[in-house]
Amino acid sequence: MPKSPTQTSRFDRRGFGPVSNLESRPVARITKFLVLSYLTGKTSSLVENGTMSVDGERGKTWPLRKSEFQPQAKASLGSDDEKKDRRFFTLSQIQDRVAHHLQPALSAKPFWIVAELAGVNFKAGNLYCELAESRDGQLVAKLRCTAWRDAIQRMNRRFLQNNLTLEWENGSQVGLLCQLEYHRVYGLSLKAVDIDPDLALGDLERRRRKILDRLTRDGLLELNGRQPLSLLPARIGLIASRETAGCKDFLQTLELSQFGFTIFHADVRVQGTETQASVLRGLKRLQTLNLDLIVLVRGGGSRTDLGYLDNELIAREIAHCAVPVWTGIGHETDTSVLDAVAAKAFRTPSAVAGAWWPDLTRSSTRWQRSALAC
Repeated sequence: MPKSPTQTSRFDRRGFGPVSNLESRPVARITKFLVLSYLTGKTSSLVENGTMSVDGERGKTWPLRKSEFQPQAKASLGSDDEKKDRRFFTLSQIQDRVAHHLQPALSAKPFWIVAELAGVNFKAGNLYCELAESRDGQLVAKLRCTAWRDAIQRMNRRFLQNNLTLEWENGSQVGLLCQLEYHRVYGLSLKAVDIDPDLALGDLERRRRKILDRLTRDGLLELNGRQPLSLLPARIGLIASRETAGCKDFLQTLELSQFGFTIFHADVRVQGTETQASVLRGLKRLQTLNLDLIVLVRGGGSRTDLGYLDNELIAREIAHCAVPVWTGIGHETDTSVLDAVAAKAFRTPSAVAGAWWPDLTRSSTRWQRSALAC
């Protein structure tokens, strides 16, 4: 015989459903009440004297085992005895304990670390930044770093001795000699005391070689050299920074030729973060004019300064230019990525300017003799 609602029935420990068959409505109500009581923690109105009222109807009750059916208590704050033994720590005490455990590392000798710069900020000559490490495009580590003014000056001198300019730019890879520091308020950080110029130089060279490899693979190193050059290149586009020594040397050398040249000058940035956008604008603008030749010049400088012209996008623009492009970048020993894709590359700006007007002098002499013969 099925049990009536007034009879008792044991419940399955695994859920709120009865083992034996009960009326569906009371079971649903029990489930509802148990779920609500579990969520709200309010059971006093539902459980009285070990029984649960169903649907608010008197007489229809089932005995409950509190260990099985009363909602689980929320996370306990501990018994009264445990509360008596509870000890609170101040934040500074926790920080002191952390500092104590870190003391062996804090007192250790400075160590070399390689990382990328992020959040670079200078105040009163002091550097405040973060050193970051990424792997497969994901940030895996980051730590605050500070370098005081005297350390920055020492690092700058070390770079100058290696013909480099120290550029503190976000994303640049650096090798720093650091000490670990810990502060109650500011937490764990690094203090940079020296720098390795060889790492910066090596990074520049690795980047340059990768660019050249991609340009070679795409067949761009000789593309611009196939553009025909006018016998009398009189309309010349000049890409240079107006006030630099390289620009002035180029123009003064042209004046010595005493030939009439028309110069279309695109005043651009040849150093710094604006170099790429500025030179690309100049190249695109000059290509809209009817020119015989485009010349890009820049005077000498440190390897870091000249590195701004080791730019893949500028190199690709030069390679696809419909006008021959000649370059004169740096000193005798400097070679740029742009030199590799230009139709002709010269060691200095003045060497570019003096490259073709001797030919013009010989051509002019031949024309004059031909005229006299007629």
